[in-house]
Amino acid sequence: MSSLFDCYIDSRVLVLGGAGFLGSHIARRLAEVGARVTIIDAMFAYSGANRANIRGLPASVELIECEIGEIRDLGHLLATADLVVDAMGTTGHHWAYRYPDLDLRSNVSSHLVVLRALQSFKASTPRPRLVHLGTRSVYGRPCAEIVNEEHPPEPIDIQGSHKLLAERHLALLGDPMRLTTTILRIGNCYGPGQRMSGDDLGLMGGFLRTIMTGGTVAVFGGRERERDFLFVDDVADAVLRAGARSTAGRYVFNVAGARVRLISLVQQIVASVGKGSLEMAEFPDEVRRMDPGAFVMDCALAERTLGWTPRTPLPTGIQETVRYYADRRQDYGLKD
Repeated sequence: MSSLFDCYIDSRVLVLGGAGFLGSHIARRLAEVGARVTIIDAMFAYSGANRANIRGLPASVELIECEIGEIRDLGHLLATADLVVDAMGTTGHHWAYRYPDLDLRSNVSSHLVVLRALQSFKASTPRPRLVHLGTRSVYGRPCAEIVNEEHPPEPIDIQGSHKLLAERHLALLGDPMRLTTTILRIGNCYGPGQRMSGDDLGLMGGFLRTIMTGGTVAVFGGRERERDFLFVDDVADAVLRAGARSTAGRYVFNVAGARVRLISLVQQIVASVGKGSLEMAEFPDEVRRMDPGAFVMDCALAERTLGWTPRTPLPTGIQETVRYYADRRQDYGLKD
C-alpha cells in the first residue's frame, strides 16, 4: 500500500541547520522514510546546534560541518538535491536586540547564500523544491483575534523583522526562478532537543529549564494568559507533507498547536518533573514590548492542503520531553 511519503524513498534531501532542534528531528524523520539525507550545519552554539541532537541518526545521514557560505561545492549539493529543508536561523527575540548583526547573519544572510547559489544554475538545470521554516513572529501583534496567512505581517521586533525579510527574499529572488517553495510559519514549538543552556530560551524552553532545575517559574500577564504550543514531531510531519508537494509556486501555511493557559502549562510540567513551582508576576517592560498578544493562528489552510493537523496531546509531549532531558542533562547544560 502506497504512502504519502513514498516519494522520499531514495530521494536526496539537504537539511540546512540539521543539528538544531527542529532540523535534527526533520532529518531523522526523513531518514526513517527512506530519504538520503545530508545535514549542513555550522554548529554555532547560539543557534541551538548540539551534537546530542544528531546522535543515533542512521549511518547513511551525512554531516557537513561548515557555515553555509563557506561550502565550495554548495551549487553541486543543491543541483543534486530533490528537496532542501531550510531550518537555519536563531529564535531569540531578546538575543536579537543584543546581537542584531548575528541575527541578521543567521536569519537573513544564510538564506541569501542559498538563493544566490540557485540563481547561478543554468536554465536547463532543475532546481530542488524548498521548504523554509518561518515563524509566527512575522505577524507581530495583530489586531485580529484569528490570523490566517492573508493577514498583513507587521513584526514588532528584530528577529521577526529579519524572518520576514527572509520570506520577502524568497519571493523576490525565488519567484523569477520558478522555485517550488513552501514557507511554514510555525507557532511556539517544544520537545526533545531544544536548547536548554544560555538565555532567551523562549517561553516553553524557559519554563522547562527552570522547573527541571527546581526553580520557580514567573508567569506574566495574569492567570488567563494563553499561548499555543506545538510538539516537534508535529512540526516534522508538516515539513514532510509540505516537501512532498510538487505543485509549482510559492505557498505559505500557518502551523501551530493547541492553546493552553500558561498556569495550566506550568502545572503540567511541574507534575511531570516532580519539582518546581510557579508564581504570578507583573510584565517586565522589556517582555511586554515584544509580547505578541493572544492571537490565534488559523491553520485551516494547512489542514485542507497538506492534510496536516497537530496530533500530539500536550501532556504526552511534555512527558516525552521531560523523559528525554532526564537522561541527557549534561548534554544540554542542565544543572541539578
